[in-house]
Amino acid sequence: MKINKGIRISIIILVVILMSIISFVGIYVQNQNRMENIVPEYQWGMDIEGSRKIVVSVSDEVEEVRYDANGNVIADSDTTTEVARTEENPVNTEESKTAENYKKSRQIIEKRLKEMQVADYTVRENEENGSLTIQIPENDDTDMVVGNLITVGKFEILDDQTEEVLMTNADIASATAGYGTTTSGTTAIFVNIQFNNEGKEKLRNITQQYVETEVQTNTVSEDTQTNEEAQNTQTNGETANTADTETQTKRIRINIDGQTLLTTYFEEEITDGLIQLSVGSTSSSTTTSELQNYLIQAQAMATILNNGDMPLTYEMEQNKFVASDITPQMLQMVGYIGLILLAVLVLYMIVRYRKEGFFLGIALLGYVAALLLIIRYANVMVTIDGMLAIALVTLVNFWFLVKLMKMGQEVEDAKIAFRKVVQHIAWVLIPIAVIAVVFTFAAWLPIFSFGMIIFWGILLGVVYHYILTRTLWIDIKK
Repeated sequence: MKINKGIRISIIILVVILMSIISFVGIYVQNQNRMENIVPEYQWGMDIEGSRKIVVSVSDEVEEVRYDANGNVIADSDTTTEVARTEENPVNTEESKTAENYKKSRQIIEKRLKEMQVADYTVRENEENGSLTIQIPENDDTDMVVGNLITVGKFEILDDQTEEVLMTNADIASATAGYGTTTSGTTAIFVNIQFNNEGKEKLRNITQQYVETEVQTNTVSEDTQTNEEAQNTQTNGETANTADTETQTKRIRINIDGQTLLTTYFEEEITDGLIQLSVGSTSSSTTTSELQNYLIQAQAMATILNNGDMPLTYEMEQNKFVASDITPQMLQMVGYIGLILLAVLVLYMIVRYRKEGFFLGIALLGYVAALLLIIRYANVMVTIDGMLAIALVTLVNFWFLVKLMKMGQEVEDAKIAFRKVVQHIAWVLIPIAVIAVVFTFAAWLPIFSFGMIIFWGILLGVVYHYILTRTLWIDIKK
């Protein structure tokens, strides 16, 4: 059914008004006797919200290793074996303190930051001693991020008796965290470890060997008998052998940084190279927040396993909050100034181009509202240069709409006028879009936020103006 152009225009204006209310005011619902805005908050960058400054250095600590009389290492948990001698070994040998290992450690920390979705960060390396200075935004996740930055992440599967290392980080292809169901039917949080081709074969062999088996044993017992008891029995004073069975179980132990996560054996062969480690499961008393904490722990473990173990052990020297020079009052003032400037642009369009200016001014307002919503829902980090990007894409779209109204005065056909303006502006937007894409996928660049917002601004502009502005323009020109 064909919709009347008046109804179409009314629908478009209502949509713009609704987007503007949601974007500039929010959606408020009652939550525990108070009104709460369910529209996500902006993710502010370090230069606006403040940052956490972390300084870590290559550790000089030593570990005490205990040996028994046979020269075997005594486990820390063993309190009964007599100690014959002890050694103090540095956690980082002098041979390991190389420029290559300093660089590798920095790269692993950067990979962990990316996987934990920390968009705005800096990592500076002291090439002489390997110390690292890290700055990340201050938010609700900061403590969790800091807690997992310098974990060594050494993964091992060992023989539980001989301590032989069977698998390491080198055998892991990927690790993910997620929900699952236990054999009892309860919900649990798992870390799923997928091994690479070599690791898959190793795991298959392990699951064939580390099982529960029954073996026959010969029990020798003394039996006093007479020759008259039975023809096939042993004579008086001799011994008789009786067959017996006993269960023997070979177990493996899964460790991360020397801490045992699981000791187990296998009931069946694993051929797909996938094992699951349970982090926590639900019970009748488990709360939603506890389950969420289990998931956070699992995600942190997966992040560490995905990016390899650190070649060096680091220790924390500094962990402090660095306040921003921009106060909340200043940020609020910037928001008010932005709204005033937007109102000035819309007012200019109305005064200069009358009816066309009014409707396309509404379109500009809707574009800005939609962009701000995308920034919030896409969790785009907003920094000072990000604010400049918002202003830039707003001006570009203002320029596009002004060009459209000028072209409308020269070309009578509204569709042709729209197409000519798009062709004209494309020569400017295409190189900007390419640069924005580069910035978007290069988080190490200091103007990452700028690139992300330019990218979303251009993408939104193409879709928004083709669907909404084009329809509105053609209808008001009829």
